[in-house]
Amino acid sequence: MLSAHQNALIDALPNEGGLYFFSKGEKVHYPAHAARECALLPLQGKEPSANKRVILLHGAPGSGKTYNGMQRLELLMAAQPDLAKTMAVISYDEFGAMYDIQEYVAGLMQISGGPAHQQAKVSPDTLFERRKLWQDFQPLSQFIRSKTLKCALAEEHDLYIDVTSSGPGAIALIQVLQALDYGDVEMWSYGAPFGISSERIEQRPRTTSLEDLLLKRVGAYEMLPKFLHYVDTLRIFANESDADPAVEIAHFEAGILRRGNPLLTEAFLSRLADDGEDFIAAAYGLPPSINIDQLQQKYKQALAANHELLLPVLQSLQPRPNRHLV
Repeated sequence: MLSAHQNALIDALPNEGGLYFFSKGEKVHYPAHAARECALLPLQGKEPSANKRVILLHGAPGSGKTYNGMQRLELLMAAQPDLAKTMAVISYDEFGAMYDIQEYVAGLMQISGGPAHQQAKVSPDTLFERRKLWQDFQPLSQFIRSKTLKCALAEEHDLYIDVTSSGPGAIALIQVLQALDYGDVEMWSYGAPFGISSERIEQRPRTTSLEDLLLKRVGAYEMLPKFLHYVDTLRIFANESDADPAVEIAHFEAGILRRGNPLLTEAFLSRLADDGEDFIAAAYGLPPSINIDQLQQKYKQALAANHELLLPVLQSLQPRPNRHLV
């Protein structure tokens, strides 16, 4: 049972979005009771966890974390059936709150002729309409997601949280989770070169502005080395192709590298570095208020920090000394 202090920590978590959506440009109020019903849908049939566990997704826009993370979670729950009884999925769009809003699903069916999934390939003829619909319901889905998280924490479920952890707020969330006795905090981080990430975003209904694409990318790579000091387990995946599954390149436990793939890590970091020119070229489309030189420097520093994070993996490429030589 949670203490009064722990319940206060849950209550203090900020709400996101709002109790509204847009229809034909007009803001439409959404009933609080209906939002709460949506928030509770992912928790139906779930049991409290005896050993509370949380999996956090991390990655820049277009990294493929939502799609690949859910595939990995489904395999994990298939191997551990008891986990499926206690694990609550917290997401406001794919696999989450967006699809629990009946009005959104109804609008989607009018556009697509069926309940097409956000991850499904989208016809260019309907992409604009799909994006507009998603934007109309984004505030409401964010609000519902934050309510689902609070309810899941209060009911002491295991958690799978799909967020773009590109800011210090993610560390604050981890600290709250630990204060709520989550003794196993695991992060799955996904990465992809900038060009591939951009292509994915151009083809998906869930929109991302150029500013968000660039700033969140910098933020994601800035934050990743910092998370190593806060989570119990950090698993890093390279996701460079839609045709192939993401591959794990490093696995840290308690801040120590347990295993890694040096050849894939070296290739992945090399492709990230080579993509720097594409990143800067795209940055020239940003508003004048953003200092491009400063952004470029931050991006270089972030990639350098990730190179240092993965250096133990890379060092395993080096030949080992011959102990028989004096």
